[in-house]
Amino acid sequence: MAAVARNTGRYWRMYKQGLLVKLVNAALGVTGLENHSLTVKTGGVTANQLIDVQQSALGDFSGKFGLLVVHSKIMAEYKKLGLLNYNKYTITNVLQKEVSLPTINGLVVIENDRGTDDGTNYNTFLLGQGSVLTANPKVISPDTTEYDAAKAGGTDILYNNRAFILHPNGLSFDADKINKETPTDAEFTTSANWKLKFDHKNVRMGKITIPKANFAEA
Repeated sequence: MAAVARNTGRYWRMYKQGLLVKLVNAALGVTGLENHSLTVKTGGVTANQLIDVQQSALGDFSGKFGLLVVHSKIMAEYKKLGLLNYNKYTITNVLQKEVSLPTINGLVVIENDRGTDDGTNYNTFLLGQGSVLTANPKVISPDTTEYDAAKAGGTDILYNNRAFILHPNGLSFDADKINKETPTDAEFTTSANWKLKFDHKNVRMGKITIPKANFAEA
């Protein structure tokens, strides 16, 4: 069971990654952040889309973006255009001294199909350093096991308890709109529950939306 508990780490990483993308999407739906999103009405992926949304979102601070989260379909389109590069980075104090990270227009790329496909569109997200604040509150009993002798001839049950905080920097959450002590995922990722508190240029987030129909027409 201890080995199983260790392997649940992958599940939590995938879950948090998906929730983070949904949170960013909700934040970009808040009033005052309209300039941070670009919808491509016709055509597919171009290099200029990244430049345009960066300038529209942050103006003269457009260089503050550093991360790009893309669907695998969009990643393939960037590859076809020859826009994907691999930059080498050195990591000290580890066995693997050098790693290569994919970049597009200087942005480090994360390929992630969770949260970037809403059924109708492919959504690409741009993030800058400090755009989402995080914390991991201490959990007294993160993993607990229980044995149920009556279930299926005897069953070991593993309970995972995790606590973490995600908060889009520059926005505030309306706690009066949730039903319990902590919000559900649906409440947490609803744009109406968030409000812009800073100048929009301080919110280092951006989004490019391309309808799937655009690719079908091509």
